[in-house]
Amino acid sequence: MLDYQEQYRTELHNQEAKSNRRALRIFLWIFAALAAIWLLTVLRVFVVDAQFVTIAFVVSAILCMPSIYIFLKADLSAPWVRYFLLTMICLVSGIIAALLSFHAVLLYVLPLLLAIQYRDSKALWFAFGVNTVTMTASMLAGFYFGLCDLNLLYASNHSLSWYMRRIGEADAMLPLNENPSFIIVAYGAFPRTIILFVFALMLRNTILTSHEDERRIAELTYHKETDLRTRLFNKNKYEEMAAAYYPGIAKIAVIFWDINNLKKVNDKYGHSMGDVLIETVSEKLYEQADERRRVYRVGGDEFLLIIDDPTPGEAEGLIKKVREELHHSSEEGGIRISSAAGYAEGTGAEVREVVKSADAKMYEDKNAGREGRE
Repeated sequence: MLDYQEQYRTELHNQEAKSNRRALRIFLWIFAALAAIWLLTVLRVFVVDAQFVTIAFVVSAILCMPSIYIFLKADLSAPWVRYFLLTMICLVSGIIAALLSFHAVLLYVLPLLLAIQYRDSKALWFAFGVNTVTMTASMLAGFYFGLCDLNLLYASNHSLSWYMRRIGEADAMLPLNENPSFIIVAYGAFPRTIILFVFALMLRNTILTSHEDERRIAELTYHKETDLRTRLFNKNKYEEMAAAYYPGIAKIAVIFWDINNLKKVNDKYGHSMGDVLIETVSEKLYEQADERRRVYRVGGDEFLLIIDDPTPGEAEGLIKKVREELHHSSEEGGIRISSAAGYAEGTGAEVREVVKSADAKMYEDKNAGREGRE
């Protein structure tokens, strides 16, 4: 039977790839939004200096290229991909915020929002760390080269150099800050870092912890509907599916399996050998399961394999295949695995009647002494 720990690791692998795809899509959406802003600015719909937006657009386009290459060529489940994408998003957010200044201050939150989709909280703190550095650099660059905050007072869209030229031309004797970089870092970047840190904690304690809640619910669901010895669906799951799922299926095929002489094996060789027989049959049945085929352990040595919308001859083919594999296992294990099987077909709405019919045919097979034959 497949190792469920391996399945768990595979699922984490797939989720990592999905999260990276989402991060890349959002990254491209940001670039698309910036492209729209740039176009509207060039068309003078937005009253912003087109030079600032053009620079942000060009640099962001350059940063998009390796991200697109990764999407097309790299293994998206690789751990380094998430950190690369988060770094790119932090850089683009910082570039846009630097050039557009007060218009884009909320972009600093975006990398944190993207990081919370990853189950590992390391991604969130990595994004916070990179975001702190890019935010500080963005604020410094924005002060000297981006839209000046004085535009809020004068309803304009100029940079600091424009205001400095005007001050020089007017020979105005205004007191100027001799160390604006320190003021920006100490009174601008640092308080925003604290706010982002608190925001990251809120995300960690609300959204990321919900991943753990979901995992606990999944574990409880697994235990509720899974037979822990064989890891097949249990009778509770069958009853649930019979009531809520199968009535919506037009046609089903049911194969009823039973292990012969299990009590004799337990009495002669011990219950551990009986457990081996149950696990061996369970493994061979589980190997046939897929999205249309589900296997249930409904008794100590009784199993149901129910097929959604079976193809002609599918049930007979499965019985033959499983019997051949059980025969092969008997030769390898040194003890004969004897079983009986019967199948029936019908509508999903009549699933219980179809199961009864398959059960009756299984007993016919058992009584006729055909169990275990090829």
